[in-house]
Amino acid sequence: MTAQQEAQELQHHNIPNNMADQANLSAITFGHGETILLADCNANLLKLGSSLLSKLNYQVVTASNENQVIKQFNASGKKIDLLILDTDIPRSDGQNIMDKIYIYQPQTKALFYTVCDWLIDPDCRKKIGHAPVISKPYSISEFSRVIYQTMHRLQQ
Repeated sequence: MTAQQEAQELQHHNIPNNMADQANLSAITFGHGETILLADCNANLLKLGSSLLSKLNYQVVTASNENQVIKQFNASGKKIDLLILDTDIPRSDGQNIMDKIYIYQPQTKALFYTVCDWLIDPDCRKKIGHAPVISKPYSISEFSRVIYQTMHRLQQ
């Protein structure tokens, strides 16, 4: 695919060239309309993430705190295929949130994203449990790949 064709394809999916991390389109993994619940306490990041996920062909539901996450699972009426949860949501523990979510949808998969050094920070590791993690900042191609891999891994 030529650079011009890649730019046209990115525009077709409404992904601006500067947002595409100068990665070629073949490196971006698009969804198939699955529903993702994105949780982040930062309104700007929530809006940006929601927009990106929509452009990657996902249905997006958002929440800015633990109570909203639980409420979305309890009241959404649709299956949430993946929860993407920021580790910096105040007064929340990722594993505790997942335990509550499993009551409503036991097959739910989770992906955490964080700016902390989750490999060595014990507080961050406790929040995450054994779920997959992606570190901020990330490229669109990396984010799309990790989402796909998390959503399609076998339930453990």
